[in-house]
Amino acid sequence: MYCTLCQAAAAIPSLQRYQRTVGSIYGYFSNSSSRQARLEEMHVILDTDDVKLKSCRPLAELRVPEQGIPAKVPFLRKCSACCNLNDQGAMQIGDEGGPKFQEFLANIAENNGETYFKGEKIKVTRAMRQAVDGVRQRFLDTLIQNIEDRFPDIGLFSAFRIFDPRCLPWDNMQFGRDELRTILDHLCPVGREPIVDTDTCSTEWSPFKELVHANYSNNSFQELVKIMAAQHAGFLPETTKLLAAISVIPMSTVPCGRGFSIQNRIKTKGRARIKAEHIDVLMRICIEGPPIEQFDFYKALEKFRVEKYRRIYQGPCKERCPCRQR
Repeated sequence: MYCTLCQAAAAIPSLQRYQRTVGSIYGYFSNSSSRQARLEEMHVILDTDDVKLKSCRPLAELRVPEQGIPAKVPFLRKCSACCNLNDQGAMQIGDEGGPKFQEFLANIAENNGETYFKGEKIKVTRAMRQAVDGVRQRFLDTLIQNIEDRFPDIGLFSAFRIFDPRCLPWDNMQFGRDELRTILDHLCPVGREPIVDTDTCSTEWSPFKELVHANYSNNSFQELVKIMAAQHAGFLPETTKLLAAISVIPMSTVPCGRGFSIQNRIKTKGRARIKAEHIDVLMRICIEGPPIEQFDFYKALEKFRVEKYRRIYQGPCKERCPCRQR
């Protein structure tokens, strides 16, 4: 998704100029500690909120969420500002924009022919408004085209929305049956061993909808997968397996990139001889372990001390062991 957004922005010269301008401002202050100090002094004198310097990385924060495929369709509905999927699965542009765009418009006010942004008078002409609308439209058109190129089968992609707990009406008996068949045909193709029993999945669909609507309509998809596996696997076994299979389908390279970043932080030049199994354990601790504030270092040290004979705890040093002083 990050590549899609960057390519869409690269095709518009005005966005590239904006990126260079913001990048120049960032570089002007970040490359000089004295300029940063003067900037802080200005904040104190003017009694304004501190401004944190951040590198201009265009659209880097707009990434696909990691809560599973059913969470992706609502994401694409809000993508960029107003990039939507209609009921037929085709992507289109809405006029209302997204939450950030709506917030931007809410901060603009007009009084006696003058325009104000957050109370500050700004110069706005009709040509400037038309230019902004044109840039926005071109960016969204390019973005939609890039998304469609990367997700050519939008029908299959939008079919996963039926497993979003907020989209399951229990009183509509036919809701989701066509989408369920589309998903089953894709995951259980003819000629390959099916991962679930398709007929049983179709039979379990109605009780699954009633169960989710009555008890879990406010839960996320990932929470629903865990609940089904822990509490309802005996009641809806095939649906539980299908949800588990859908939840592990990778839709983003973000976790992979994050894993490499963690590995590089662990295996530094000074730890070049660390073994692969130790890296795996340390990476699991960093990714899935509790926050460092909740970790009991004294308990870990005590286990380290008594696990085997260690010379460091023999003789005079053993009385200075922190775990003995607690």
